[in-house]
Amino acid sequence: MSKLFIGNPSKQHHQFIYRLVDTRNFQQIERPIRFGAQVQLVGDLSTPQIDGIILQHAPYGMIPVDEIERTRGFIPLIYSIDKPIPQAKLLRAMNQNQGVLVERGKQSRQEAAVANSVALERNLEESPGSGITLNGVETEVIQQGGAMVDNEPFSERMRVTRNEEGATPTPIGKARRRA
Repeated sequence: MSKLFIGNPSKQHHQFIYRLVDTRNFQQIERPIRFGAQVQLVGDLSTPQIDGIILQHAPYGMIPVDEIERTRGFIPLIYSIDKPIPQAKLLRAMNQNQGVLVERGKQSRQEAAVANSVALERNLEESPGSGITLNGVETEVIQQGGAMVDNEPFSERMRVTRNEEGATPTPIGKARRRA
């Protein structure tokens, strides 16, 4: 019999739902896990039960604690058998997740800036007799309330220019915060 610890390195609460596969009642069990925390699943579990729980959650990104350093993407959940997850490992996964989300945000803003530029170009082309061509488009993203990034209001400016390969976004620094 063993213990199974589940850690949540995301920035949101997680409702961990699992089934014990080798019991008669095959009931669904739920355990809330606060962000940045871990829980021990109730009771001593057999190896087939632990394997079954891992198989239920591995397709959704749950990894063993010893794979954190080798994983490059977002880590939704981590697990450890018999020993609690070291706080340093949980913190490392949380920091990695933060970096992944920041990069995803940058990528999304760049894609949105390019889409806006392409839409403007298309509208200008469809306007009869406008004679206007774009050399580039500047997009500014400013936070309106909500959570702050690094305790600072979020803002970013990006310039989209057209070249042989297509529209290319280039960050041009932080935008000035409007009062």
